[in-house]
Amino acid sequence: MKTLQRKFAGLALLALLAGPAAAIAQSYPSKPIRLVVGFAPGGAADLTARAIGDPLGRLLGQGIVIDNRPGAGSSIAAEHVAKAAPDGYTILIASPSSICVNPVLNPKIGYDPQKDFAPVSKITSSPMVVAVNPALPVLDAWSRSSRRRGGDSRAPIERPVGLASALAD
Repeated sequence: MKTLQRKFAGLALLALLAGPAAAIAQSYPSKPIRLVVGFAPGGAADLTARAIGDPLGRLLGQGIVIDNRPGAGSSIAAEHVAKAAPDGYTILIASPSSICVNPVLNPKIGYDPQKDFAPVSKITSSPMVVAVNPALPVLDAWSRSSRRRGGDSRAPIERPVGLASALAD
């Protein structure tokens, strides 16, 4: 299922990027496109960029360069793209940290997500988990709470609100 989701996300991104580009100018792209990633090589964001980079390059007939610019919670990459020429050759592979969280934490950040970026497509989804040593006694309380609600005692927290409700018991 995840493979199908990845293929669909990749095709959606390709269609979104290629469609307007073909309408704007027949010569686009005339040089390599840079996918800027705000995290170090080898991480999830980098692997995502590389996974869409190859098919995107084949579709557009142009090279795709993965440009890793880690640091400052991906703000360095976001600021670089915000200040790049708006010509379609510099694209940000963004995370919620660079678009939503960092501007709140640092009001003097070098970009405004609402003015400097236009969304193209969601390309991944990443669940958040809480993990502890299995010997921690709190797991017994979560399991009991989940069983009372008819859930799976091995996975008592199934959604973000699950944690809040388990802690409220």
